[in-house]
Amino acid sequence: MKTGKWKLILGLIVVAGFAGPGQNAVAGVQARTLSFTIHVRNDAGVDPKTLRVAETVTSRIFQKAGVAIHWVDLPLASEDSHTASLDQPSFGLSQIQVNLLPREMSDRMSISAGVTGLAPGAGPDRQLAYVFYERVEGLAQRETQREFAALEVSRGIMAPPATVGQILGEVIAHEIGHILLNLAAHTQTGIMRGYWDLHDLSDIAQDCLGFTKQQGEVIQAEVARRVRQQDVPEVAVGSETTVAIEQAR
Repeated sequence: MKTGKWKLILGLIVVAGFAGPGQNAVAGVQARTLSFTIHVRNDAGVDPKTLRVAETVTSRIFQKAGVAIHWVDLPLASEDSHTASLDQPSFGLSQIQVNLLPREMSDRMSISAGVTGLAPGAGPDRQLAYVFYERVEGLAQRETQREFAALEVSRGIMAPPATVGQILGEVIAHEIGHILLNLAAHTQTGIMRGYWDLHDLSDIAQDCLGFTKQQGEVIQAEVARRVRQQDVPEVAVGSETTVAIEQAR
């Protein structure tokens, strides 16, 4: 669901979603491993252990899609500039910035309940994503965990529930997926679903929620393009992801 200033021209964005270079574009950079860099600004104060788990999960998801990730920690925003900005980062296209924001920022930005992150903008050169950490924590609350445990018993699966770190890693991957797939809308299944239910949380706990083969091919081509065209910035506006827990029937 889109709210306020994030409600933007989705039709054109979706049409452009899978347009881009084909496999020859990837071949030019396949001599070295396809990779991109994620700069993380941890304004939400996520503890280092949880953040490292999240980064490992995100890296594994993209590794399965055929690309590697390098991680860089950014300094925190100063108190007098602690607002979310739509400005594109100043580094090259093969680098993406993820801001982990606290509750006051989601309140200030009037983000709908259940929305865990957004990738503002449209067009192929976006580099910025936001994750609202308290919303991620909400998916791992005790109530959710009890529902999860009941579902797993009914499915005959003996597995621990998804941790905050695992869910955070999947949300980061989802938002970057919007950017690299140039996709504003959500898919019916998989990591790019708009609403994650208990079955999706089960897949997250078992490291089974990721990109499809086709999405992986698009991601590879897009990373290859960004590596070649790092100095072509383009400002754009609007996409978000909504994640909600649906009651197991």
